[in-house]
Amino acid sequence: MKHALYDFGVLTGAIDAYLRKSFSAGWALVVELVLTGLVFLVFYALIGLYLVYA
Repeated sequence: MKHALYDFGVLTGAIDAYLRKSFSAGWALVVELVLTGLVFLVFYALIGLYLVYA
């Protein structure tokens, strides 16, 4: 039995399936990479704001 504290496999699988259904495989990959980059940028921006104002 596999347990993971944070398992986003179901969510990312659904997003991947939707993008591959809507776009070609190449464009789906590009969109996924851009979304991942945006999530990291927002995360680092929020951490930076927290460190400045905390």
